[in-house]
Amino acid sequence: GVYMREIRMGMILDPVEKALFVNIGGVRMSRQGFWKLLKHYQAKAGIEKEITPHTFRHSFAVHMLENGAEVKTVQELLGHTNIETTQIYTHLTNEKILNEYDQFWKKK
Repeated sequence: GVYMREIRMGMILDPVEKALFVNIGGVRMSRQGFWKLLKHYQAKAGIEKEITPHTFRHSFAVHMLENGAEVKTVQELLGHTNIETTQIYTHLTNEKILNEYDQFWKKK
């Protein structure tokens, strides 16, 4: 996308930098720097619910699965060694789909 083609390329210090997110100095963004940025946008958006690293990982996994990603891919991206850990998210996704299905049919 635009971030990869334009923004990130204009920010990186070393052309072989592998990190997706870089800081203003053009090097890999630290965990703390990423968290500070996330908290800034949380406040700016007026989100009052507490956001934790787990919330972020959970949302990422669920959105990936809801949009057709394979469980194996999500497992790899999250760094889970056991596929059963990742499959917890498929259960939550399937449960959400069933709830939406039930709500749709109750309206008719």
